Amino acid sequence: FDLSGSNTFFPKQAVLDSVVLNLQYSGYFGDTMSGIRFEVNELAAPLNQNQYYSYNDEPEVKTGDLCYSHNYIQPRPYTGIRQDTTTVAAHLSLRLTNAFGRRLLTLNKSELSTTAAFQNVFYGLCVRALAHNNATGNLCYMSLTSATSGITIYYTVDRQHKKYTFPISSTCTRYNFYTHDYTTAAADFRSQVIDGNQELGSQKLYVQPTAGVKTRVKLDDLLGQFQGKNVVINRAELVLTNISTDEDYFFQPYNLSLQVVSGDGNSTYYTPDDASYTSSSYFGGIYDEKTGEYRFRITNYVQRLLKA
Repeated sequence: FDLSGSNTFFPKQAVLDSVVLNLQYSGYFGDTMSGIRFEVNELAAPLNQNQYYSYNDEPEVKTGDLCYSHNYIQPRPYTGIRQDTTTVAAHLSLRLTNAFGRRLLTLNKSELSTTAAFQNVFYGLCVRALAHNNATGNLCYMSLTSATSGITIYYTVDRQHKKYTFPISSTCTRYNFYTHDYTTAAADFRSQVIDGNQELGSQKLYVQPTAGVKTRVKLDDLLGQFQGKNVVINRAELVLTNISTDEDYFFQPYNLSLQVVSGDGNSTYYTPDDASYTSSSYFGGIYDEKTGEYRFRITNYVQRLLKA
């Protein structure tokens, strides 16, 4: 979090009213009628702007949940909120504990002299959405660097109500981490993805975003079919047919990504047909609602395999 402007200070006689964490919505996935509970912790160590953080790098946090209450909140991603005398963009508001608010309110002038000084005494927050086993569930996308997002302190000085916001700028370090629990997944999913029964993949495959499930497709049969022959490939496609039976609000991804796995399995790279080298209209990978398919053009990739 940053400071709002320069020469920030809070008078000693300031009395805290409340402190709120606001995060502006930028979209959603799933059923927004499903309530979500949250947990907020203060970071125990600073994030390094020059460090790479992976999806499974769980941050080090201080003990103690900062949420004022743990009621379920139903997301309203497209409903503006009346704030003071104006309506602001739809956002999630989490009231935090008064103890946390008083800690920010009692920071001294040197600790609030610059953004760097402030970030040396307050490293940031970790926000977790807690599992809700009795609901369909949803994911909410947040615009952290919007003008609406940040920590706002409401306080009183000599009977005058004031507020101050610690915003999140583009220079603030931030990342997402994910955990998945597959203990209640379908039996065929657990058998294939978790237990490694690859034979099941000949009929059904799984793909999941948010650091979930990736599927590897091997072309061994194709290579054996044309081995030792002079072949010119006019067109080659990888076709994935959607068999999802999810509810309507679990819409299909607009497009899927396709990458080649290196021989040692430690790295990936794009095919020569990929849209980054050609165009999205040529490469494909975009969901066709009429056919329920994703089609990837891999002509050049297959031709190079056969020539290798």
